[in-house]
Amino acid sequence: MTNHWRDIKNTDLILINGANPAEAHPVGFQWFLAAKNDPKRGRGAAPR
Repeated sequence: MTNHWRDIKNTDLILINGANPAEAHPVGFQWFLAAKNDPKRGRGAAPR
């Protein structure tokens, strides 16, 4: 199954192996940054 880029912002974990999405997909990489910077889900969020 292939998900859309915008689904990344709703994930709990992003695992990247052998790729550089910032270089290969700079427009799609915005969703990685949105997930990381989301105060409810990203870095520094309270554990569930």
